[in-house]
Amino acid sequence: MTSWRDSSGAFVRFTLLWGLSVELFYTLAILYKFIQMATDTDPLVDYSGLFTGINFFLICIIVIFLPMLMFALKITPIVIAAENRKTYNGLQRSYLLLAQNFFANFWSFLKITLIFFSPHFLLYFLCANLPFYGILSAVVAGVVEPLEMAAYLYLLREFSSQRIFDMRPRLKKLAKKLNK
Repeated sequence: MTSWRDSSGAFVRFTLLWGLSVELFYTLAILYKFIQMATDTDPLVDYSGLFTGINFFLICIIVIFLPMLMFALKITPIVIAAENRKTYNGLQRSYLLLAQNFFANFWSFLKITLIFFSPHFLLYFLCANLPFYGILSAVVAGVVEPLEMAAYLYLLREFSSQRIFDMRPRLKKLAKKLNK
C-alpha cells in the first residue's frame, strides 16, 4: 500500500498546498476582522497593541509573499508554454528563476510589469467615467498584453542563461531535477 503522496500527482499536491495557504490567509482575515469588530464595539478594553501586532504580521506576510506570487502568476504560464513543462514543474522552474538571483531578477521583472501596467493605469484614471471605457480597455489590453508576454519570454530566456551559484546547493539540486 502506497501513501497518498506517492500515488498522487504533482498537481494534486500543489492544489492541496495552495488550498491550505488560502485557508490560512482566510483564517487570518477572519481573526483580523474579529479584532477590528471587538475594538469598535467594546470601548472599555484596549486591543490596540494586539491590533497593531496583527497588522504588522499581516503586512510582513504580504511583503514576503507578494513578489513571489506576482512572479509565479506572470512567469509560470510563459515557462509552461515555452519549455513545454507540466504545471508543477513550471512552478518549480519559475521559483528557481526567481531564487537564483532574487534582487536582480525581481527588479527586471518589476520594471517590465510596471511599464506594461502604466497604460492600463492611465486609461483608468483618464477615461474611467466615459461610456466607451470598456472598448478602450479591450483595445489597450489587445495591444499591451502580447507585448507584455513577449517581454516576459525575453526575461525567461535571460534568466535561463544565468548560472546557478555554487553556494546554494538546494538550487543546484532543483536545477538538476528540472533539467531531466
